[in-house]
Amino acid sequence: AIVGARIVTMKGADGGAIDNGAILIEGNRIVAVGPLAALTIPAGTPTLDAETRTRLERLFDTRAKPGNIRRALHRDLRLRRVMARRPGLRVPGAWEPFEVAVRAIIGQQINFPFACVLKRRLIERTGDRIAEGLYTPPAPAAVAALSPEELAPLQFSRSKADYLIATARLIVEGKLDLEALRTQSATRVERTLLAIRGLGPWSVNYLMMRALGLRLHPTPVGH
Repeated sequence: AIVGARIVTMKGADGGAIDNGAILIEGNRIVAVGPLAALTIPAGTPTLDAETRTRLERLFDTRAKPGNIRRALHRDLRLRRVMARRPGLRVPGAWEPFEVAVRAIIGQQINFPFACVLKRRLIERTGDRIAEGLYTPPAPAAVAALSPEELAPLQFSRSKADYLIATARLIVEGKLDLEALRTQSATRVERTLLAIRGLGPWSVNYLMMRALGLRLHPTPVGH
C-alpha cells in the first residue's frame, strides 16, 4: 500500500523550501517526494500502518521528550547555552539503520563537505532514481555487490571502500542484523559493533545514537 506522510516544509534538490510537502511510501521504500499538489495519492489509500509510523517516529525522534531532556542537561552551563539557541532540538534518525552506518564509515577522518560529496556519489551510484535529483538510499545488497575498484573513481580511499563493502556484506549474509540490535542493551550493542572492522568508538556511538536510539554516551566520542 502507498501511504502519504504529510509534513509542513521540506527542502528540494535546489535547496529551496517546498511548502505543504509530502512523502509517498510503498512498503519500506520512499517512492516519491515533493509538493503535495504535484503527487498523486491513489483513492482509498489506507491509513498509516504501524511499521511506517514507527519508522517515521524514529526518523523525526518524535518519542523524545524535550522537556525532560532540557531539565536533565540544564545543569551544564555550556549545554544550557546551546539549548537556549536551539530549544526543543531532537536527534534525527534514519529510515534504515544501514543509512547511518554508511554515513558513519564515509565520515571517518574527512571533513564534512567532502563526506557529503562522497555520500552523494555513492547514492547516485547505487540508489534508485525516484525523481529529478532524488534517489533512494543505498541498500546493503547494492553496496555489497560493489568492489573497492568501483569506488576508487568516486574518490573513496581503499580502506573506506573496504569497510563499507564488508559491512554491507555482513548484513546481506545475515551475520549482522542492525534492526535486532534495538532490543539489546547498549553495552552489548557497543561490544558487537566494535568487533566489526572499520567501526571505531566514534562510528559506533554515532550509529547507536542516530540509528538505534541508544544512548550509551551523551554524544559520540570525539565531539
